[in-house]
Amino acid sequence: MSDPDVFLSIVAFPLMFVFMGWLIWTILEWFRMRHKSQLQNKILEKFTTVKELNDFIQSEEGNKFLKLFSSNGSAPRQKILSSLSRGIVISFIGVSLILVGQIFSIEMKYFLASGVVLIALGLGFLVSTFISYTLSKKWGIIEKDNSS
Repeated sequence: MSDPDVFLSIVAFPLMFVFMGWLIWTILEWFRMRHKSQLQNKILEKFTTVKELNDFIQSEEGNKFLKLFSSNGSAPRQKILSSLSRGIVISFIGVSLILVGQIFSIEMKYFLASGVVLIALGLGFLVSTFISYTLSKKWGIIEKDNSS
């Protein structure tokens, strides 16, 4: 197997599939958010006066509607935990690629390069998580739980 073939099979094809998955996920997320926004607009267009809207918001159904479309206080925590888990998983994948490179000594440089890039990406997620958590606490977005 020549060097370009090894590079394609070890690095380029997996990265291509990851990129395509991310692109599809991004497009689907955009459609979901657009649909949610259109639904909110259609519901709000049903009200002809501010009094009708206020009465609806004060009702139990209106309360459920607001809870459905508003971001609750756990959203920042969920995003931080998601970023933390991504960073850990990506870093472990990078370490495992480096270890697999030790087994296949001929293609080691490709595994090493891929592993280092993934470890750097994972560490970037972890640093981003730490900064997000610190700033969120400082700005009062995340309150400290007194239950523990």
